[in-house]
Amino acid sequence: MSASREHDRFARRLRAAIAARGWTRQEFCRRYHDAAQLNRASGSSSIDHYFKARSMPRARTLRLFCDVLDVSADWLLGRTAACEPLGLRASRLDEADRLAVVSYVEMLVERAERRRAAERSDSASLRIESLTERNNPEKRP
Repeated sequence: MSASREHDRFARRLRAAIAARGWTRQEFCRRYHDAAQLNRASGSSSIDHYFKARSMPRARTLRLFCDVLDVSADWLLGRTAACEPLGLRASRLDEADRLAVVSYVEMLVERAERRRAAERSDSASLRIESLTERNNPEKRP
């Protein structure tokens, strides 16, 4: 698997695990910094790189992510499809159901990201239209 695909998978799973917890990125960062006993300002840009699939965390950071999110490193790295436990009492689910939950959460994360991207695009289009109208007084009614 190429590095960019590994980074993409890691980023998707990181976002899915955070979404499954009902946390925002800020909440995850706060919990991570608390667990790592770091100043909250330190390492925020690095965490942003993981969210955006630009890089992969080092072993210590990966271990802390797994501890905070209560998921396995194998799952977060994409080495296994089984996600344990995400607070879902995964031991009561069979493998097919666990896979369905993981797939569903990943789909929801991707859908939310597409929706946010569309909203940003719509907002940018409205700003451009507003500027165009301001700069072209002859087209006004």
